[in-house]
Order: sequence, then structure tokens, then C-alpha cells
Amino acid sequence: MHDLIVVGGGPVGASLARAARGLSVALVAHERRRPAPRAPFDARVYALTPGNVAFLQAIGAWQAIPPDRVAPVHAMRIYGDAPGAKLEFDAYRAGVPELAWIVEDALLQDALWAGLEAEVFAPAQCASLGMETGRAVLALADGRRISAKLVVGADGAQSFIRAQAGIDVTEGDYGQNALVANFRCQRPHGNVAYQWFQRGAVLALLPLPGEHVSMVWSLAADEASRISHLDGQALCQEVARAAHDELGELRLVTAPRSYPLRRLAAHRLVAPRIALAGDAGHVIHPLAGQGLNLGLQDARTLAGVLAAREPMRDAGDVGLLRRYERSRAEPILAMDTMVDSLFRTFGAESPVVARLRNAGLNLTDGLPVIKNVLMRFAMMCFFGLLFAGAALANEAQIRRVLEPKLGGVKIEGVQPAPIPGLWEVRFRSSEGGMRVIYTDATASYVIDGNIHELRTNRDLTGERLRKLNAIKFESLPLDQAVKVQRGNGKRVMAMFSDPYCPACRQFEKALAQVDDVTIYVFMYPVIRPQNADHSRSVWCSTDRARAWLELAAAPKPKVPEAAPTCPNPVDNLLETGHKLGVNSTPTLFLANGERVSGGLSADDLKELLDQPAAARR
Repeated sequence: MHDLIVVGGGPVGASLARAARGLSVALVAHERRRPAPRAPFDARVYALTPGNVAFLQAIGAWQAIPPDRVAPVHAMRIYGDAPGAKLEFDAYRAGVPELAWIVEDALLQDALWAGLEAEVFAPAQCASLGMETGRAVLALADGRRISAKLVVGADGAQSFIRAQAGIDVTEGDYGQNALVANFRCQRPHGNVAYQWFQRGAVLALLPLPGEHVSMVWSLAADEASRISHLDGQALCQEVARAAHDELGELRLVTAPRSYPLRRLAAHRLVAPRIALAGDAGHVIHPLAGQGLNLGLQDARTLAGVLAAREPMRDAGDVGLLRRYERSRAEPILAMDTMVDSLFRTFGAESPVVARLRNAGLNLTDGLPVIKNVLMRFAMMCFFGLLFAGAALANEAQIRRVLEPKLGGVKIEGVQPAPIPGLWEVRFRSSEGGMRVIYTDATASYVIDGNIHELRTNRDLTGERLRKLNAIKFESLPLDQAVKVQRGNGKRVMAMFSDPYCPACRQFEKALAQVDDVTIYVFMYPVIRPQNADHSRSVWCSTDRARAWLELAAAPKPKVPEAAPTCPNPVDNLLETGHKLGVNSTPTLFLANGERVSGGLSADDLKELLDQPAAARR
């Protein structure tokens, strides 16, 4: 038996297999990678941050890449969609040797595979994944079985491991394709990376060794199809025109390739003896060049968590995997939110938005202090995120300004809000529940309220609070609840409710319209504490469910005839509710642990109940 099985032989999986030193590792891949003859250039390239280059150096992979096939980025020039709208950065002013490195996919993978010490199963196809006592067992299509304490799915957006683990995803289609190709340019690029925002489309020309550049052009799918079918000369002219002839005449070196762009976020990164890394857990738009960077950070973080585990923990321990998930949750969410916001900001057709975004570029370019901050930020985020970074939050300042204003509470986190330029500030209320407010980068203004996305009619703040205040459903004292079941009871929820709360009584009408549901009712008599005996009588009734519905859901409350003399949990539930921060009724807990304060319509409740029971915790 192995300590670790890594499924997926791409850069993320191979780097994790290299980094998991001291563990017995098996690597399962569709094909066994063998160094290919050196082609002119691989059409697919990556812009790696200095931090990830350092990671690759630490595992001995970076040194194996031919030095004449990597190119440093010494400066960036970013252009808006209006004449004169631009932003420029250079490494010298940032006080660093380079802002990023450009490397080809094939050469990076060759370097990673060359030093593998894992047992390799390739070519191989996965057939099933099962759990046995103390281990996970992966069955291959050829009949072989491999077991390990932990299985990591680094097998891409269509992850087999993720599907087998029952981890759901949220997916979206950007309606774009990425077109990639390499060119020889007439004018020297000077190790400058270029990017043009074009009302939704994004063109990037990245420096390659010599007088070569790599193109990544994100376009509407039909436009990408049109351009990809042009002959070589016509394609070069189209790209040169879109780049405003910045590098002069272009000559095609590598034929164009196109692939659709989607957005994907796994609801969890871990499950019992399972972890996800790279595209199996998150896929974002390439305009920021951060897809592989996020994946390599997953590999580096997971390898670090495994290396630092306590002696009594095996590699698949759930508590250990939660450490990995928690450490990656915010960076992934922040990057995904900023990239998506940037995509939508530069794709907006509104003339007002267009003027603001282009004015922002010019304003930032004229303020040396802000530019210097952004240059340092560029080393982490590269390319497009620099626009969102124009309103970079000074987290220390936000804490310093807001904590006294919030009565001295401790701010637990600051991260980008769904609206570009705003920052989410989260803290625990005096009642114990998590709250969020929004501020600008300097904490000069505060918004206390919910953000609604009108296009999808979503309450983004409400969704966020449900995640932040989520609990483990199984931790609730369900044996102290009145169990009401309708139909087959496959939908499950819990509810803190007061029979004399008007909102609770209204919500009972919505509940009556929901079939196939099991409701665990925690009686929480806080509206009329003097009538707490009525709740105790419900518990002492022979048919508790019926007694509760007659008291709480009937047009006129019917107090149970049973005397409240039997042992009952009502007083204990008041203490339980306080510990959970239940400060209003009804308060619902869904099977995935998410909390909802206040009633819902029947349709909204059905939608939430039909979500999978795996919380994003």
C-alpha cells in the first residue's frame, strides 16, 4: 500500500509527486510521458510567478528546463480599449530581477517527469474508486488495483476522482475560446509582456526566447473559429492589427490551437481520503495567467501539509486534509472573484463603465506610489489582475480603522468583494454568528447591507453568510428535536423555531408545500418565554410531530394537552441556540451545514434542499 496516489500526470500532479518527499507515491496517468524532440516552440506556454518558480527549483524541476527556452518578463504594458489608456510596469522599479517567467508546457512537463521517484502507472485508465478500512482503493481498467492512505485528483476539469468522490461543482461558460499560437516578431520584444483589452476579448503577447512571442487571444467562440481558420499570412495580419503593430510584422511559427473557456469551482477540495488539486478543483479565465499558478500552489501547500503532519496522523486523515482545504479556500476564491470581475468589467458595453475603466488605467499610470505597489503585486498576480489591484486594499489599515468603529471586535478576514473596488470584511457578531460588511481600499467608506446580482437574482451576501456560518449538520443534537417527516423524507433540514413567532408561523405555510422532507424542529421559545411550557408539552406528547404542527402551524395555536412534566430538552436547546449564535427565528440549517436566518418561499426552500449535502467548509 502507498501513502499517496496522484491521479493526473500534468504539471500539477507531477509536481506534487515530486514534492511529496518521504512518502510512498504512485502516479497514475493516461500516458507515460517521454521527452519529445525539441520542436520550435510549444503552442501552450505558462507565465509563472517567482514564487512558483522557487517551488519548482526546490523540487529540482526548474533546473532541468533548458535555460535557452525560458524567458523572463522584465516589464508589462497593458492597454485599455480607448486610445491612450495604458498602464506600464517594470521589474527595475519594483526592485526585483523579473516580474515572471514564460515557460513552455512540454518542456515543463519533461522536466517534472525526468526526476520522478514515484511508481508510475501509465498508460492507465481509472475504472472505480472505493473505500476500505484505513485506505482508498483505485481500480484500473486493466484490472490492477492500487491502495493508498490518500488519493489526489489532479486529473483536470473533467476529474474522474472528483466525480467518484461525489464532489459537486459550479460551472459556467464564458462563451469564449482561447486561441494560442507562436510568432516571430519584426521588432524585438525586449522581454516585455503585452496585453490588450478589447471590449470582452483579451489579447496577450508573451515574450519567448529570441525574437519570438506567444499569443493567447481570448475571443468570442465564433470569432475564434473564424480567425483560427485563416491562412498563416492572414492570421499574422489579424494579430498584428489587434496589437496595433506594436511588434511590427509577425510570422507564424506554430499553428494556432483553440480551446473553450469555462469557469469551474468545486464545492469542496477534500473528502474522506480524497483531495483535489489544479483544474480538478478550480478553473478560471486565462486573462490573468493564473490557472497553473493556482494549481502549483495547491501542490506546494498539500505537500507542505503532508510533510508537517503529526506522527499519529496518516496522509488521508480528514482533519489533516481540512488544513489544506482551509489554506487554499481564500486564495482560490479571491483569484476567481477578481478574474471574473475583471472579465465582466472589460466586457461591459456601457459607455460609462468604459470611461471609468480606461480612466483608471491612466490615473494609476500617473501615480508612482500606486504603480510601485501594483508592480510588487504583479509578481503574484501577473497581467489582468493589476486592474483590479488599482484599488488594492491595505488590510492592516482596514483593520486599524474599522475595528474601533465596530466596538473593538476582531476582524477575522479581508478579501475582495463581488463588486470590483470593494472589499469584504468579516467579523463575529456579539451573538456569535459571522457578519460581513463592505469597504473601499482605505476604509473611508463602509456599506452595511446585502449585495444582489440582478442578472441572476442572487443575494450574494446571503449566500456568503450561509457558507461562513455553516456547521457540521451531524453535530446538531438531533435526538432533542421534534422530527416531522413528509413523503419519503429524503430532503433533510433542521430548524430553530418559536411557535409564537409570526415569521415562523408564516414559514410553516411554505413548509407545508414541500414534500419528501424530514424536518428536525428545535423548539426555541424566545418570543414568549412565559409560554415555554407549551413547547415542553409538545415534547411530552405521544405524537410530537402532530402536537408541534397543531401548535405552530394551525390557524389558531392548539396547546397540547400533555403536561410538561416529562424530561424534555427545551431549556438545553435555549443554551444550544445561544452557542450557535441563533438570534432570530426561524433559523434553518441545511443538510450541507449552511445556515439561513428567516423564512423562505416554498420554491426557494426546495431549491436549497435539493443542493448536495456536502458543505463547502
